[in-house]
Amino acid sequence: MREIEVITKLATYQMVCDGEADSSELEIIQNLPQRMNQYIDSWGPGVSVRITISIGGSSSSRSSSSDEDESISAQEICDIANETISELNDLPGDDETTEYLTNLAMQIEDENLRFHILKMLVDLSDADDEFHENEIEWLAELSQLWNIEEDLSDFMYMKTNEEWGWEKGIFKVL
Repeated sequence: MREIEVITKLATYQMVCDGEADSSELEIIQNLPQRMNQYIDSWGPGVSVRITISIGGSSSSRSSSSDEDESISAQEICDIANETISELNDLPGDDETTEYLTNLAMQIEDENLRFHILKMLVDLSDADDEFHENEIEWLAELSQLWNIEEDLSDFMYMKTNEEWGWEKGIFKVL
């Protein structure tokens, strides 16, 4: 699976894990190519992935060790999001959902890309001006899986102006 598809699936889960998808979250998902393009533009030298994001006929790309481009259209985003929601609905329980998400997350190997995906997922969670418990739990699990817990604390501080961290294994406001 292409990295941009994995990103779309992770973003879709983040959008729906609080039980609703409001217009602010939908806008981020619908503009995922532009959003990821903004994050990619902020990368400096040494980026090890190549992503080409098509936006209305124009595209932007970044250097890579691979010659394969990854591109995605707005229609593909919708298709992947709908497929992801269907896949999530078919899972029988929380353990299977966690396994599904973990398998997706482990497909992202580049540390810089992980950092920017986590930032985008925090932005997505904050789109409705509220962090739901399920959103925070998954962000915490993902940051631990990717070993970027401090980055999550920083992103959450930037959004809430409150200190976040780990207490007895639980990520919360300190």
